[in-house]
Amino acid sequence: MPGFMFARTILLSPRQRTILARFASSRSAPAAVVKRAGIILASAAGKSNAGIGRHFAADRQMSRRWRTRWASAMELLLCAEAQEVSDEDLEVIVVDLLSDEYRPGAPSRFKP
Repeated sequence: MPGFMFARTILLSPRQRTILARFASSRSAPAAVVKRAGIILASAAGKSNAGIGRHFAADRQMSRRWRTRWASAMELLLCAEAQEVSDEDLEVIVVDLLSDEYRPGAPSRFKP
């Protein structure tokens, strides 16, 4: 079928799965990080982008975007685990990965 793309396969180590599950059920983490952690866990469970989008009230492009970002960072995560970084350091890497990327432009003029 022309234009049909397969979703990238997401593999998680037990440590990564534990950290993501902690974030996905967190009540104190930013909502965006909680949602993105859930998207990665659902992706690793083999769910489709459209199904993930329906579950998290998002479009399939959002689940595709986070699946792709995680897949492109899997080598970094595996290298960090191979170097036996602490769970806290691995958590920092995961949070950085799930956080918004830098956006160029003028800083916000309104303070929260």
